[in-house]
Amino acid sequence: MSDTQKSIQASLAVVIAATAFLVGLEMRDNADLGGAKLVSNETVAMAGGGGSGRGVVANVEDRQYVAAIVEMLDRAYVEPIEDRSKLGSGAVRGMIARLADAESLFYDAEAFKRLEAARAGRFEGIGVVTRFDLTRVEPNEDGNEDDSTKREAAMLPRILIASVAPGSSAEAAGLKAGDVVTGVDGKWVVNADDILALRKLQQETEDPAKTDAQRAEADKRFIAARKTMVERMRNSMMPMRAQELLTAGTEGSLKVAVRRGQQVIENVVPKRATNVPLVADGPGGIRFCFKPEAVSELQSKIAGDGDVRLDLTQNATGDESTLTAFLGLFGGAGDYGTILSERPDAPAKPLTVAEGRQGSVQVVIKVDGSTRGPAAIFAKALEAKGIARLEGSLDEGALIMAKTVRLADGSGYTLNTGRFEGATR
Repeated sequence: MSDTQKSIQASLAVVIAATAFLVGLEMRDNADLGGAKLVSNETVAMAGGGGSGRGVVANVEDRQYVAAIVEMLDRAYVEPIEDRSKLGSGAVRGMIARLADAESLFYDAEAFKRLEAARAGRFEGIGVVTRFDLTRVEPNEDGNEDDSTKREAAMLPRILIASVAPGSSAEAAGLKAGDVVTGVDGKWVVNADDILALRKLQQETEDPAKTDAQRAEADKRFIAARKTMVERMRNSMMPMRAQELLTAGTEGSLKVAVRRGQQVIENVVPKRATNVPLVADGPGGIRFCFKPEAVSELQSKIAGDGDVRLDLTQNATGDESTLTAFLGLFGGAGDYGTILSERPDAPAKPLTVAEGRQGSVQVVIKVDGSTRGPAAIFAKALEAKGIARLEGSLDEGALIMAKTVRLADGSGYTLNTGRFEGATR
């Protein structure tokens, strides 16, 4: 049992459903990874050694570890393994999950297909892009974060609406970027906030620094909150399931509950296909998707113009590989900034445009909290070079460069590779 499971069980023994979920997650990882823990320089017991039935123990470097496990399974499993790509994608899913990073996510084949479609302006579900937001873990008494609590919070993130597709049923229902999804189809969406709040309340009941009366009062509040939590868990769903329901399918409708500040809003939102043009004029300026097919279309649209207005609100997903091509349309060749890593052994990577237009185009860009990823980096890079003036402000966490990788079986993942910092003029 993992540290995360032990931590939740110790604090929330009465919340059976929550613990069952975490056990199920561990079982799923075991099925994908054969129970292996992917850690550096671990000893691996591999079947072999002739007919003695004894395993051969070998030290395997971490970069060879997955290949060694696949080879062992291929040789020793009771049935032939017909699709080895599934072993690889299962290993990747486990490794990405262990990163506990909201921008580094694994997608099965269907979910990855929907991700790519949304980048091209083709939406299913209610017409939103969602993102996960990790609960901030407060330092403990010695000033450090509790690792098990941090992992636990990462396993149960909030699900937020990152952007709303123009013309979608979500837009018609009044949903907004930044809304926290608290319920879907009448089910509570599990998140770490409520679970950690219950743990904190339980700790107050055992706090020796408090008086007997204070502990008794805390105990009453804990019992009431525990009862509410048990009732919620009986009718709940996990964030990944909520994300799937919100973004998949074109028939039926969903009852969606969101929290906006202190207000909880509920709507019944129809599912349908929503198509957003790759490049289009809007009331706030030209809107475009960060897709290769949109580069030439946008180039034609801005050719010969003076100042240009762009609207990059509700633009939270895109192909990061197109970023330099779009920058070249407005600022030409040159250095636009760097992608910074927190790893001490990783140098900053320059964001450089090799070729582009001669000179630059002055541009006004409308942005807000729904501008993220390539769109946010594009806007910040042009502002830092003195080419763009921003109307609105970007979220602090919007300037993340996330690499997208498609795997052989159609699944894929995003990987946080660093934070953008604009070049000095």
